[in-house]
Amino acid sequence: VEIKGGTHDYYNVLPNKSLWKAYVENGKRLGIEFISEDAMLKGPSGSTDFGNVSFVVPGIHPYFYIGSNALNHTEQYTEAAGSQEAQFYTLRTAKALAMTALDVIFKPELLERIREDFKLKLQEEEFLNSVE
Repeated sequence: VEIKGGTHDYYNVLPNKSLWKAYVENGKRLGIEFISEDAMLKGPSGSTDFGNVSFVVPGIHPYFYIGSNALNHTEQYTEAAGSQEAQFYTLRTAKALAMTALDVIFKPELLERIREDFKLKLQEEEFLNSVE
């Protein structure tokens, strides 16, 4: 195996609006409150290898409330994530994700929109990279 490091070891997460919208709709049915898309895009973020995955297949990378305002990757977050309260939020989020997976499987028109969004975002990225 030969491993080569490059200038883009971790890609940005390629958003998929159709998949995200389906997830949000399912989450709202379960009582999840979402921050605005604008606030989410302007909020702090970090690198993730999931960005690389999102350039191969459509995906979403939702963050969710666990009953604490502790920052991720801290001791406080680790403690909060193991709390009983966090289990409620985690299970509810898992249900919303599972409902979204079922929508993708059983709604061919949704799957087609997801594929179209994916192709368009890949084309945008290729264009942006060719301009740089």
